Amino acid sequence: MATRYAVANGNWSATATWDGGTLPGAADDVYANNRTVTIDQDVTVVSLRNAALASPAITAGGTFNAPTSGTRVVNANVISTTNGGIVTIPAGTVNFTLNGNITAGTNANATFSMGTYTFITESLSNYPVVTINGNITGGSVTSSEGVRHGGGSLYVTGTVRGGTGGNSCNGIAVFTSNNVPSFTQINTGSALIGGTSSSGSTAALSVGWTPTGASITTSSTIINCDLTGGASGSGGSGNAAFAQNTNSIPTTITGNIYGTLANWAIFLQGSADVTVNGNVYAASSGAGGSSNVAAIYHNSGGLLTVNGNLIGSTSGVATSSGCVYLVTSGCKYTQNGNIIAGNSTTTNYAFWTGNSGHTIVINGDVTGGYGGNNSFGVRSNNNSPITINGNATGGAGSSGIALQNEYRSRFA
Repeated sequence: MATRYAVANGNWSATATWDGGTLPGAADDVYANNRTVTIDQDVTVVSLRNAALASPAITAGGTFNAPTSGTRVVNANVISTTNGGIVTIPAGTVNFTLNGNITAGTNANATFSMGTYTFITESLSNYPVVTINGNITGGSVTSSEGVRHGGGSLYVTGTVRGGTGGNSCNGIAVFTSNNVPSFTQINTGSALIGGTSSSGSTAALSVGWTPTGASITTSSTIINCDLTGGASGSGGSGNAAFAQNTNSIPTTITGNIYGTLANWAIFLQGSADVTVNGNVYAASSGAGGSSNVAAIYHNSGGLLTVNGNLIGSTSGVATSSGCVYLVTSGCKYTQNGNIIAGNSTTTNYAFWTGNSGHTIVINGDVTGGYGGNNSFGVRSNNNSPITINGNATGGAGSSGIALQNEYRSRFA
């Protein structure tokens, strides 16, 4: 394995761009050396980096840029240490494939960036198409994202994880501006796993500012894998597998949702509709978290539809946990499946509605739990109407309650 580096700005295919006057090979680690290299041919190397080295003398910084059009395939890992912004996809219509892992570091920039594009039309065909076949991991300081998705189409096959520290060190951050349309698909065989930050919010996939008007009609997020909240961290929304923040891009998830005691698996705070085709499991092991930690935290005005079962905690845990928690006034929720409370030794709930003005329809049976303390199937402490098209059955526990009405809710 050799260390290769750019000595001039230029095309990858130009020998004058490289030390020694030859092109890097398949066994090489390649450094930008504070230069800008345009990837004008297909490439196979061990890694792309822009860190500094003492020997040979390599300066930190620089980028590897995709072309603006055509088809390009790069076989390499993209590794950041103290410098972000290693690979950039410029505006245009390039079809770019990366076969390799992306690892963010300790720099407050995205390691792989689908840039800030100018609006052309609402058609996705006017913007880049990027395919990543590899794992993506967020970094350890604020804004050290693995991938920044600024518009166009992104397809990922691999495990996507949030980072370890700071705020917004997400695996993938969808953050479009200028009304540019955005499409994201996480393919079958992948996984979304929340991060482990103790000082901020770091998701595997975070969808932030998004387009409006005609551009929203061509924008969507499709997740075809399981989602798991982060194993540790600050708790609550800190390290979700999927965080939807102030956006209107509709999302379809085909996979199961697993909460942890430290973090929600899904955090919803926007106007977009979200459909989950799978079961939702409350946390069943671990430590930390707070009394409102749930696998899905619904704090938005969009419609959340779960086509699957809600299954409460299945083993004694030290903190209250649940499957779905409706928070802000006006949440909309439809479930096509059963609700089964668990057996936690402390309060646990499968479904909890905590404010007024919700619209709730449950097409399935509700069963109380068999734990020693308040194992609720459905817990309501507001005056929202709840329609249940199914049977309600108490559980075997001393407080195995199917329906708990704490504040003038209307059950039908």
